[in-house]
Amino acid sequence: MKFITKIFVLLLFIPSVLFAQSTLSERNKTIEISEITFSFDEFSIIPNSLIIHLEDSTVVNSEKYLLNEIDANIKFTDSSFIGETILMNYQVYPVLLSKTYYHRKLNFIEPENNSDKYWNKKTSTKNTENFSLNKEGNISRTIMTGNSQDLSVLSNIDLRISGNLSDNLKIQAVISDNNLPFQEDGSSYKLQEFDKVYIRIFDKENELISGDIISKSNS
Repeated sequence: MKFITKIFVLLLFIPSVLFAQSTLSERNKTIEISEITFSFDEFSIIPNSLIIHLEDSTVVNSEKYLLNEIDANIKFTDSSFIGETILMNYQVYPVLLSKTYYHRKLNFIEPENNSDKYWNKKTSTKNTENFSLNKEGNISRTIMTGNSQDLSVLSNIDLRISGNLSDNLKIQAVISDNNLPFQEDGSSYKLQEFDKVYIRIFDKENELISGDIISKSNS
């Protein structure tokens, strides 16, 4: 009996939750048109939810405007609408679908504002104190998915640095990995799990080497 009572209460509660969610997504805006193209919301519009009324309650035919639901932009095809006041009724998603969302940036793995799958970059840094570094490397990314597995991203990385730290002191460094995965929160695995980490600092008489040529992660 108690179980049946709980089910009954739950069924009464669900419609109110759905109604509340629907109410929160609804928008009613009165706008005076000053130009034929404009944005009217910060969130993306749910398709087929927009209804536009003139001040006399006349519904504006959807053929009179072009709507971009993703960016919440509208363009009227007739300039005679400029100066008119309209009432816009519509529903929105809780996000702007054209915006990029992330937990943290991937600047270490992926250069900012770069949409290419593969990059190969060589740079040189110099100053007046005989400090000169040559940096080059490449990163390639592979996206894998399937019916029985979650989306995963694998990355091959090869970074190399060489040059002068001072007049006599030189450096060589290599960091590489053939299977560097991304975690869900946007970070990579720890540095000691790279396949190869090699750093050599030397001059004419002395030499310091750190790292390894081949290392294996503990499983």
